[in-house]
Amino acid sequence: MNKNIPEKYMVTERGKWKPGTPRSIQFPATISTLKTYMGFKKPDYPIYVHGKEWKGDRDYFFQMGVSTEGFGLCYGMDELIESGKWNNEPLDDCFLSEGIEYRLVADDSIKIKDDTLNIETIKNEVVNHLNKDLPVILIRKHRVGRFKIATGYIDFGNVLMARGGSGKVYGFNKATTEWHDWIHKICAVIFIDDITEPIDRKEVVLRALSRAYAMLTEETQQFNEYGYGKPMWDKWISRLDNDNNYKAKSSILKFMVPEKFDLAERRMFGAEFLNQAQEITNEDFSVASQAFCDIHDKMWIVHWMVKGKNEGNY
Repeated sequence: MNKNIPEKYMVTERGKWKPGTPRSIQFPATISTLKTYMGFKKPDYPIYVHGKEWKGDRDYFFQMGVSTEGFGLCYGMDELIESGKWNNEPLDDCFLSEGIEYRLVADDSIKIKDDTLNIETIKNEVVNHLNKDLPVILIRKHRVGRFKIATGYIDFGNVLMARGGSGKVYGFNKATTEWHDWIHKICAVIFIDDITEPIDRKEVVLRALSRAYAMLTEETQQFNEYGYGKPMWDKWISRLDNDNNYKAKSSILKFMVPEKFDLAERRMFGAEFLNQAQEITNEDFSVASQAFCDIHDKMWIVHWMVKGKNEGNY
């Protein structure tokens, strides 16, 4: 095992910040959490939104762009992994840009993988991996809370000690919880194998920007209800224009929640990725970054108009 990996992993208070940055997009938060768990240094910096100072999570912002999560609406990296879109290039870029080697073992619901998940042997494989002080990321079959980081086990591996990757502020759930019957709830396991030299971030950013351009100019709808593509935006606009969708209580308005919050976070932190891209490539992305910030601000204006009060975290 690479000697740069700490001898023993412990998730400590080092991963808990006050004030923090809201991180509810699962996959970027999972990578950021994973790095915290593995002892990577966190190069954070202050950002100012809504009259507050927040501790900006550079890892999360970078992963928002590389994973494509900063450029769509109400969809996830899990759907991208299932589809094999871009030949799994975003997944490779997410891990290898951080210097993390991985293997993807999955069932038939995932097109591109390193090996096929065997339900009869996966428990022993995960236990043996955890015994090396190396974590695993499990992808659940169900959409809610699809990514979980496992760092230990009890009952001979029948129960995993795991935590979700995303959280309202801190980026991961505050406590590791026992996950029973996990074997029958997963479709894939990402084994974290080693730490190595990160690949060239400039090349990663250029690929990410190419994917972003393709997403923002796509003429056809990608994925199901949401995702990206011009027809998706046209459909959402038509729903916002429909007066019938404003008759319910503001807290349960159709096609407003969670869409406006989801888009606000994706664009705000997508803008932070564009700022990092500018640093890495020495190209000027300030117009694009400001446009993303403007979308964030407009979503909160919509929220304030509908909700009738000025509130919000990011």
